[in-house]
Amino acid sequence: DASHAPILVIADTRSEAAERFRLARAAFFPVTRSLGTNARLLTTSATPDQRAARAFAAELLAPARALAGRVSGRLNEHDIENLADEFLVSTYVVRHQVLNHRLPYVEP
Repeated sequence: DASHAPILVIADTRSEAAERFRLARAAFFPVTRSLGTNARLLTTSATPDQRAARAFAAELLAPARALAGRVSGRLNEHDIENLADEFLVSTYVVRHQVLNHRLPYVEP
């Protein structure tokens, strides 16, 4: 029934990587909840659902296991940029995955 279909509202995107990340965040909600739940907004808030949606998007777009498979030694900012280009995400997403999954990283 169309009245229970999820609705996605997205403001202007700044880049293709940002749009992909927003769509991946939006995918979190129907994947993890029944479609009959209340509508949700994608925001910069720090609610548990929003944090989980961002983590879901990061793992969907730049899986930690795939990143780890490309690491040989410690990563530097140039490596982070190359990985971001390869996975079509921002450097922020790659850095977040690297730090959260404790991959070897040299702080800038």
